[in-house]
Amino acid sequence: MKIVEVFRSIQGEGKWLGTDVIFIRLPGCNLKCPFCDTDWSNTKEMSYEDLNIELHKYPTTSHVVITGGEPTVNPEFRTLCYFLRHKGYYVHVETNGTSHIPYNLVDWITVSPKAGSDYKCEVINPSEIKLVVTPDFNYQDERIQNLKEKGCAIWLQPEGSQMKEMWKKAYDIVMKDPYFRVGVQLHKLIEVQ
Repeated sequence: MKIVEVFRSIQGEGKWLGTDVIFIRLPGCNLKCPFCDTDWSNTKEMSYEDLNIELHKYPTTSHVVITGGEPTVNPEFRTLCYFLRHKGYYVHVETNGTSHIPYNLVDWITVSPKAGSDYKCEVINPSEIKLVVTPDFNYQDERIQNLKEKGCAIWLQPEGSQMKEMWKKAYDIVMKDPYFRVGVQLHKLIEVQ
């Protein structure tokens, strides 16, 4: 299977903020977001045996985050989820929400709907929603307001290149509409991967 990287760090966003996790970054995405910071140029081929060896480098870590790009477009996504569940990992996926993900595949789903897909969220019961706050982000947009119907926490995540300004914007939004929560990118603040 093609993998961009496997690494251990802390979860920098959402409910699991600050927890020890292993990230598996898969290549590919069905959207072209202008603020995307994923470099897919260094993908490598890994067998499940190779992946198992890599995962065993971190014997105290039991939480794996599958991310991308958009991991659900990877043809190995389902097989990878089954493999990780079989190995006893808590499986967390970060997705743009344009594909349905059955809960028998994963334990936690963070959906980050994007403007480029009209904030579409095909995930029936996301665990949490993360929205990227950019200068043109409008929380009053009906498509964004409709995400509240999913019944989970909605984090406002500042876009990284303008983090301070977008935190201020997220703060102002939460002061007007307390359904939302201000998010951080803790890994960037403490300068770890």
